[in-house]
Amino acid sequence: MIQRVLSFALAGALVGPATVSAQEYIEIPGGGNWVTDVSSDGSVVVGLGPSPQGAFYWRWQEDPAPTYIGEDAYAISDDGTVIAGTMLDPVLGVDVAARWTEATGWQSIGYLPNALNCPSKSNAFDMSADGSTIVGLSWNGCSGRGFVWTEATGMQELEALQLTGNRASVISADGSQIAGFTKGAVTSRTPAFWDLDTSGSVLDPNFGGEVNGLSNDGSVSVGTLYFAGDDFFSAFMRTASGVIMKLGALNPGQMAGRAVDISEDGGTIAGYDYIGNSREAWVWTSDDGIVSMNDRLAALGVMDAKTMLTCEAMSDDGNVVVGTALITQGETVGYIATFSSTEDPWTDLGGGTPGIAGLPQLTGSGSLEGGTPVGLELVNAPASTPMLAWLSFASVPQSFFGGTVFATPFDAQFLFASDAAGEFSVGTVWPTGVPAGTEAWFQFIVSDPTVLWGLTLSNALKATAP
Repeated sequence: MIQRVLSFALAGALVGPATVSAQEYIEIPGGGNWVTDVSSDGSVVVGLGPSPQGAFYWRWQEDPAPTYIGEDAYAISDDGTVIAGTMLDPVLGVDVAARWTEATGWQSIGYLPNALNCPSKSNAFDMSADGSTIVGLSWNGCSGRGFVWTEATGMQELEALQLTGNRASVISADGSQIAGFTKGAVTSRTPAFWDLDTSGSVLDPNFGGEVNGLSNDGSVSVGTLYFAGDDFFSAFMRTASGVIMKLGALNPGQMAGRAVDISEDGGTIAGYDYIGNSREAWVWTSDDGIVSMNDRLAALGVMDAKTMLTCEAMSDDGNVVVGTALITQGETVGYIATFSSTEDPWTDLGGGTPGIAGLPQLTGSGSLEGGTPVGLELVNAPASTPMLAWLSFASVPQSFFGGTVFATPFDAQFLFASDAAGEFSVGTVWPTGVPAGTEAWFQFIVSDPTVLWGLTLSNALKATAP
């Protein structure tokens, strides 16, 4: 292979297909934390802190340490300004569902009229994206009832399904769908759904299990099936068309699989296996199935993660996953694991004309980060004398010569001689200071005396700076 060093002058913009790589594993400062939720963009985490600090939230990209706000926190709004959870009612001396903002602090949202202390009056578990609608559990006596709360309506009881014993565990970001479980006629829990008008239905009275997570519009749900037919303790996803996909477990036959959250593209699901007090965190992807979080991070170069117990929530794009890890026996720490979507800088635009050796095929490699190596390789050039090729490079695409030439009129041309196998390899260093999104077009024009005009064309490539 012949190596050459080139310098380019560039201009333009493109977004290409995404690839994923691990970036960070971050532990919540202070230890003893249990993470419960993350904002939709992944920038704010919320959870349960050690006594006596209570609940915390942390804008981890901005603040050096979490802010502790007392009580218990289970859900956070998209913008990170509203938190739902449970507070100790100072008059009653029992726990009640509550809502927190920086302006108001913790405020009770009440409980259903007949609620006894079982041992709480009510508990909040999730909220809509804007923080206006909260769902959870209250009581009729000590029989569980799901509820939905808004400031306008107050707390409303959801329809009691099956043998009652209902709980609303999640609400979609847009506030249109509520889900959780009800005590079933066949099993202790069966997955249940409610609409905002409080009417509800069960997924299947013969299925044991519960719903733990919803897509933003509520059309897709994830959770656990305790049993469904011959399957036991399987994580599941219910698609928008109603199809139930049984995802299994990381340790099938030993532990139950619990799916808790799903990315908006449906390609990533966070969850964990559990049996008794034992937990093992995992992430399911459409490509790889269920893989333990520790193994997934290790494969991507993160080697310092503690034993990861749970994945509790993820950002909408699936690139931020939060949960809890084990430091030592009985001591836990909340974590944030981040993954970055990076764009493939090379797009094959096709085109070209075949010659005696077939269609000259051009490929590009390298990240196009400023100052880093990139390469262009060409195969199927004619292995005869003279073996010449012109690398055509341009910032404005054009069409020329009966094929797809994206570099005419030429901004730059470089002449090379191939090796004996008809291959070229051109190395360069991508220039620094090139604006993000800058794009350029590359194509080889290859001498070939066996074809009309004595020239063949490779396919064209578009390259984009990140």
